[in-house]
Amino acid sequence: LADSDVEVSLRLEGKAEHRIDLRFQFAPMEITVGGDGWVVGRNGAGHGCRLLVTATAPLQTDLAEGRRQPLQGWTSPDYGQRRPAPMLIYSALTPLPLRIVSLIFPMDQPPAVVAAALEHRRIDLLFEDGMETLHIGDRDIVMERLSHAVTRPDFERPAPIC
Repeated sequence: LADSDVEVSLRLEGKAEHRIDLRFQFAPMEITVGGDGWVVGRNGAGHGCRLLVTATAPLQTDLAEGRRQPLQGWTSPDYGQRRPAPMLIYSALTPLPLRIVSLIFPMDQPPAVVAAALEHRRIDLLFEDGMETLHIGDRDIVMERLSHAVTRPDFERPAPIC
């Protein structure tokens, strides 16, 4: 990933089934959730970010803004004030361990990761140059480096995001 990109990896340990919620509170802005898993957040000036969240178990995605029951999707510009603002919520009801990977890219550059796949509790992230794939499991992370770029038939490349 580039210096301006952010990657956050959470590894949750435990036994039995648990409900997990991962929340991203945005400032007031337009949020678009794509069918390919990518989320785009833009303010009125066109600045913003791209976000991809994937996990070793399927995640449900919910976008809350200005909800009162339960109270979520608000920001506070000052004491005693609140303004509706989008909150992105990823949820899973799954046995632990669980690994969740969040990738955040600025809008002014294309993301380095072009595809993500989930199979058998493993996350596979394909990088733009086709030379590296990151395999992330509940308990391990393995980087596969190729000697030459290839098109991987097991990944469907998503359409470019704005």
